[in-house]
Amino acid sequence: MKVLLVDDSPAALKIHKVLILDACGECCVDEATSGEEGFKRFSKSWEEDDPYDVIFLDINMPGSSGTVALKMMRDLEKINHLKKTFICMLTGSDDETDEMLSKLNKADLYLQKAKNLKEEFAAIFERLG
Repeated sequence: MKVLLVDDSPAALKIHKVLILDACGECCVDEATSGEEGFKRFSKSWEEDDPYDVIFLDINMPGSSGTVALKMMRDLEKINHLKKTFICMLTGSDDETDEMLSKLNKADLYLQKAKNLKEEFAAIFERLG
């Protein structure tokens, strides 16, 4: 399984990557440190005919937020008639606006980082096979 993890925090990237690898077993985890970089990797993966199976996208990042990156990813899928990628939004915030915007832009899942992500990640990978 091919995974893209997007977060501006080096500590969060490290922790989440360990949790993802533990939950997924054999998977390839690419990292991006901004919404812009995440979108570029997403777009390039489709150009190379090797798309991501799952994207974990932090919401609050400098520059393009995760919400903006999510919208750009969904627009690219729609315009090019691409298979919808499973995208999970991650946030340390409890702002209801973030959750509303994530749903509006068609995120598949919205998780707060403070919750037990190990179990949540395991459930995602079990669901996706």
